[in-house]
Formats: sequence, structure tokens, C-alpha cells
Amino acid sequence: GFYPLLDLRVEKAFIILDILLDAEADWRVTYKYDGALKNWIYEKCEEVFHDEGGASLRDMAWAFGPTIDDFTYFYWDKEER
Repeated sequence: GFYPLLDLRVEKAFIILDILLDAEADWRVTYKYDGALKNWIYEKCEEVFHDEGGASLRDMAWAFGPTIDDFTYFYWDKEER
């Protein structure tokens, strides 16, 4: 029953995932296509706050990278590298 995906967008060379975090904020994870690697590379993760409407960068490469192949909703189960 756990399905935290709120939105998935493809914009030019980017895949942008909006993921449920908690009642106050969501994650916005961005991957960029790398033609040399022929894969989507982790670009950034933003914590988007509902009440402020703003976003704050978070270093989540250990959880969502280095490529989209490593993506998981259960990022908290991964050990920080």
C-alpha cells in the first residue's frame, strides 16, 4: 500500500519525480540524461515545503544516485555511502 509518487514529469533531458515526504514537505528528485552513459544521472534533490512554497536543496545522492537505476522509494533503508 505504500506508493509515495505524487508526480512524474519528463522535461527535455530531465526526469523530475515528486515524492511524498511528510505532512510538511515533499522531495523533488531530478535526473538528467547522459548520452555518453546512455542513462539518467542523479542531478539534485529539493525539499519542497507546502506552507512556504519554497524549496531547499538536500544532498541525497547517497539515496537516489548515482543513476536512476539506483532509485528506490525506500531510500531510508540504504546506508549513506
